[in-house]
Amino acid sequence: MNIEKYILVLIILLGLSGCYQVTEGDLYEEYVPKIVIEAQINNLAPPYFVKVSYSAPPDESVDFYPVSDAEVFISDDNGNTDYLKKISSNTYAAYDLQGTPNVEYSLNIFVDNQEYTSHDIMPEPATIYRTEVKYIHQFVPEIGNYIKLFIDKKINTRFYKLDIMKNDTLYNDYSDLIIFDDAYAEDTVVYLVPYAFEAGDSVVVDLNVITEDIYRYYYALKKQTTNTFSNIQTPLKNPPANIGNQSLGFFQVSSITRLNIVIVDSLQYQ
Repeated sequence: MNIEKYILVLIILLGLSGCYQVTEGDLYEEYVPKIVIEAQINNLAPPYFVKVSYSAPPDESVDFYPVSDAEVFISDDNGNTDYLKKISSNTYAAYDLQGTPNVEYSLNIFVDNQEYTSHDIMPEPATIYRTEVKYIHQFVPEIGNYIKLFIDKKINTRFYKLDIMKNDTLYNDYSDLIIFDDAYAEDTVVYLVPYAFEAGDSVVVDLNVITEDIYRYYYALKKQTTNTFSNIQTPLKNPPANIGNQSLGFFQVSSITRLNIVIVDSLQYQ
């Protein structure tokens, strides 16, 4: 999911819903580039990646300007700090930290004498105690085999983000942003993965337990991508970043439960 491109779209379309006639000057004359940060750390083995960019003006042919001279650090509350290494024009990688649940992590980025910071505690991973694969031919967008997850419900509400990879290809469009919570579940959270699979498909299911701040960020992002600009909808606006100094983007501290599933001919029908 190209967050830089999405941020650009929001900047262009901010306030354009309704009947107001937009001119080119409205879009370009007072444009101010913003730092856009995409940072993640989890409990799987490193590396962890941070992307740092400047948003591009709406009249440019590029979506963003890479920041190749940032200083990027991730540290934990146990006294460990990793100075991230640049691996591409705007991407930095942490190799020396191992993400651990219940540990607080801090992100510090220095760009053009400005500091951008964020911190959060890594949640405990979810327990998926059962999975089912059913061939469903009614009331679904596509006929096929569907994976159902049975997740252990904890006392406090938890927030989830689901990442799915089929045959080494990640579902990564805006429509593939899958988030949910367990506020209304009792003992078990039952979730049907919304993709149809064929026999022989190799599927990786990453169930992220995310913090409430990140859930709110993704919720706003998902809401804006489905905004149809009608007169009764609110204008587009950027999701609430959890990084300081008026930056755009996010620092996702999550724990992942990973499943590797090979789809066979299902004997269960629905």
